[in-house]
Amino acid sequence: MTPTSSRPAPARDTRTQKVQSVAAFMALSGGGLAALAAVLVAVGQGGQGEGFSFAKGMGFGILSTLPLFFAALTVRAVLMMDEYMRALQMQAASVAFMVTMVVAGGLIALEAAFKFQTPTFVYYIVGMLSWAVASGVLALRNREA
Repeated sequence: MTPTSSRPAPARDTRTQKVQSVAAFMALSGGGLAALAAVLVAVGQGGQGEGFSFAKGMGFGILSTLPLFFAALTVRAVLMMDEYMRALQMQAASVAFMVTMVVAGGLIALEAAFKFQTPTFVYYIVGMLSWAVASGVLALRNREA
């Protein structure tokens, strides 16, 4: 006779839950690092001296490596996805790239005509928001189909 356990086996995380945990980590830690960098840059620009210069340099260093941080976690999340989710994300990335390029082309033309300069973070925001919206719309559309 084999002994049986009265406890149910622990539930394993599904692939979707693992991807969601990577995305949540990316959002929380990336947002925290961005906020820390912004504070360091603001403190560094607020005064003179080595300490202020160091803080400003640390802030700019964090900001410059943040895209690599996001890229590494995005690759990790994509590698965890199943084939269906990968295809969905590929479609969303394609739409986001097209939207970002249209916005960039339009702003470049307007900059020349009206003599203003668009801050570079605008392109990042447009790209990330268009990717998020495209991901959400595609997921909802494919759920209903």
